[in-house]
Amino acid sequence: MPGVDGQKMSKSLGNFFTIEQLLSQRDFGGRKWHGSVLRLAMLTSHYRQPIDWTVDRLEEAQENIVDWISAASNVGNVSRAPEEIVAALADDLNTSEVIAQMHKWSRKFRTGFDMAAAQELGRALRFLGLWTTESAEEISSYDSGITLYEEEQRLAGTVEPLISARIAARKAKDWKESDRIRDALAAMGVAIKDNKDGTTSWELKR
Repeated sequence: MPGVDGQKMSKSLGNFFTIEQLLSQRDFGGRKWHGSVLRLAMLTSHYRQPIDWTVDRLEEAQENIVDWISAASNVGNVSRAPEEIVAALADDLNTSEVIAQMHKWSRKFRTGFDMAAAQELGRALRFLGLWTTESAEEISSYDSGITLYEEEQRLAGTVEPLISARIAARKAKDWKESDRIRDALAAMGVAIKDNKDGTTSWELKR
């Protein structure tokens, strides 16, 4: 039986919520929640265990989704799922191992711009139904009430290393890599501007 903040979910306790309510109403946590966030929150509990719905659980799921999508390559339709994901799911639906593997790919991309890891992450997100066409920014700002400035501050740690990598690629005249990073930033809702003095500024667009 699902629970809410450690209590059994019950209409008599006034803590009964449907998925439809979480998607379309502000009854839980004072906001609506994106479908991918709800799906990931459910995957964080093994199917044999009850799900304890908390705002912290949903916020953590949203943070992970945003991190993964901003690191992943857009692979389009998935013809095969990554072997690591299939193996984990075949092991009694070991979703905790699935999530650990997603974090591993994200770290490999961010620390070494490992494009193979980014592609595997993209395939896994598609296979699990966690990513369709949304940008990371669309999910992070989904009915959150967060101001554009606050969202820019939150994403700065992700965006600025990518911009530094793009500047380095442009200096090396690696235009293919420069364009790839530009497109990855655009997918996050980030608009970049190259200035005459060689610096690059950025902003989020809504």
